[in-house]
Amino acid sequence: MTLFSRHFLTIEDQTVFFGANDATLPDNRQHVPLDQYSETLKRIINHPLLVAHNPKILLITPPPICEYRTQEHDLERGIVGVQRLAANTKRYADAALEVGKALGIPTVNLWEAFMQYAGGWEEGNPLPGSKELPENEKLGELLRDGKGFYPMTWQNNDARG
Repeated sequence: MTLFSRHFLTIEDQTVFFGANDATLPDNRQHVPLDQYSETLKRIINHPLLVAHNPKILLITPPPICEYRTQEHDLERGIVGVQRLAANTKRYADAALEVGKALGIPTVNLWEAFMQYAGGWEEGNPLPGSKELPENEKLGELLRDGKGFYPMTWQNNDARG
């Protein structure tokens, strides 16, 4: 232990960024029920080993998905059947926002940021990324396989995977 300074043994900043895989539909092995997802976020943020470091915590909502791309990508991998829906992912983003508000944690609404880039969305309207609307090209720029995203700067150098 004497080889390491205290700086290496403390957590000063912590991001908590879960939900994209948890938001799969219930028949999927990655699915986590919404109430359990919210409770897990709270347990992570309030875990005694994390709290002991008194870090600055930043919660990040899951991003939206593109049903067109996720379903196409799943079929390419031999996965038949719908695994994700845009509306379900929205519920998980909302739950992350609620957790952040309840715990007084700064929260990045990545779902909303992507929606704004994709042209915006208003409550009650079909969600961009859902099959209730034509495929959204702007959202597609952010989501390589419909769910996994890459920074816009990667578009210019073929670093996409």
